Amino acid sequence: MPIDPMLNPNRSPTKRDLEDFLGVGRYRRFDAIYEELVGLKLRARFVWSELDKIWFIRFYSGKAPIFSIRWGIDFFYAYLTLEAKYSKKIARHKDITPDALELLQKNPSNPMKHTTRVEANLEMMKEQEAFFQLLPVLIRELG
Repeated sequence: MPIDPMLNPNRSPTKRDLEDFLGVGRYRRFDAIYEELVGLKLRARFVWSELDKIWFIRFYSGKAPIFSIRWGIDFFYAYLTLEAKYSKKIARHKDITPDALELLQKNPSNPMKHTTRVEANLEMMKEQEAFFQLLPVLIRELG
């Protein structure tokens, strides 16, 4: 069942919302990563993107946004928006794979917003692999 945060856009996502929103069960590789995300005890909020006309979930540590994640139509695309300081740390992380680093670097940074947007087409196996390699490195960097 698709989520409709517009029913109450100010609420925090429940565990079930996160599972539905992030496609737990659709991509088995994501299930374990999801458990790690929940274990980080980050605050999460639904956020509406007026530009893209889509909901995404932004994760915070305290009041500082760390990253946002959303999926495109039919879960073919995954988008990860990182605060710049984290994308720089991840790029230097000892566990980052060459494919994940390539995915991180091929996406332009937005110096005005101090963010890096990582976009992966989940139908392209190489990008899917790189995206799922990038998330654990991010989690280790945060943890």
